[in-house]
Amino acid sequence: MPLEGFVTALRDATTPQSPDWYSYKMSESSSREIIRNSLLKLTQRDYSPDDIFLTNGATGALLVTMNALIEAGDEVIYNSPPWFFYEGIILNSGGVPISVPVDATTFEIDVAAIEQAITKRTRFIIVNSPNNPTGKVYSPDTLRALAGILAAVTFMRSRISKCW
Repeated sequence: MPLEGFVTALRDATTPQSPDWYSYKMSESSSREIIRNSLLKLTQRDYSPDDIFLTNGATGALLVTMNALIEAGDEVIYNSPPWFFYEGIILNSGGVPISVPVDATTFEIDVAAIEQAITKRTRFIIVNSPNNPTGKVYSPDTLRALAGILAAVTFMRSRISKCW
């Protein structure tokens, strides 16, 4: 049997506290404050709760983010095989989907292929771990290698923009 404390906490968390308890809610102030405190602890950056936007799931977050930040012709890189909806979300936002295959045996990210796919029009790179549909959890070493490439690209872009 589960621990009584767990059962009590679960029961208390699911007992309605108001008439709209189960309604769809977004960006409640108490939730944003919790996230703000977590971000401060993790990043040492103090965000305003007004800068934190919550959605009902990852699909909503991707749609909101891409619709807000993608301009016509911007490229979005994603790993293939992808979650089936990535291409549609990218196209809906006016972007250009760029598929980069993973290693067919290990399903590991091909960091070199992602680096080759990056252009001046690249706006996003979607990395989903655990990956859907493969289930692959990317290793810290792989993610560090990708982060190193992205940091180098960001540095080079900042240097080039200063030349204009």
